Amino acid sequence: MTLLLVVLVLCLAGFVHGFTGFGAAMTIMALLPLLLDFDEVLFLGAFFTLPVAMLLLVRTRTHFRWCDAWPLLLGAVIGTPLGLFIAARLDRGILLRGLGIVLVVFSINELLLARIWALRVPQWSGLPIGILCGILGAAFNIGGPPALIWVYSRPWQREQATATLQMMFLFNSGLRLLLTIPTGVATPNVLLVCAVALIPFLLAVVSGIRVADAVSPKRFKQMVLIALSAMGFWYLLR
Repeated sequence: MTLLLVVLVLCLAGFVHGFTGFGAAMTIMALLPLLLDFDEVLFLGAFFTLPVAMLLLVRTRTHFRWCDAWPLLLGAVIGTPLGLFIAARLDRGILLRGLGIVLVVFSINELLLARIWALRVPQWSGLPIGILCGILGAAFNIGGPPALIWVYSRPWQREQATATLQMMFLFNSGLRLLLTIPTGVATPNVLLVCAVALIPFLLAVVSGIRVADAVSPKRFKQMVLIALSAMGFWYLLR
């Protein structure tokens, strides 16, 4: 029963990311700690971020520009080991509350404040923001919110913004997996989830992409953000 619920959560995460261009890791981190150990959830979040980011990057690859994205990507490479160092030394209760804060702040900003004011950050801030993304991505698997602020502050087309975000996800999640696999976190239980859920997850991603091509994702994005903020408050109060 637990395995089925885990697969369903992963499929939901894949659909969300395919539909909106982000959110797989946030959905995984919001729901799976209710079912699995936190370390297992961190690994699964990184593992399943890779295929969805790769799919979206393939779709937008012609719009990616290394010369524009390098500060964010370099920062993510620097910040990821720092995030792993922090995650290994903090109490799990503190980590979960930190996760709750990130979910609540990001969701409320996107739902309410972004309509009132749009945060604009300069190009040079890509490096420190990338470091923050790496830290949050490694510690909580949620490196997307700071990257979203930086990417959407650039005068880019939507496709270039999407491609840059996916590349950052690939850098952060790939490096996290490379650094954590030797620690033994990939237990038989985790590997079973990866094997069983990968195909349904990819089908959910493709479904999300196709629905997004036909329907405006604005209303669905609002629903996702409301759900994420609710889970954030849950982790803060539990």
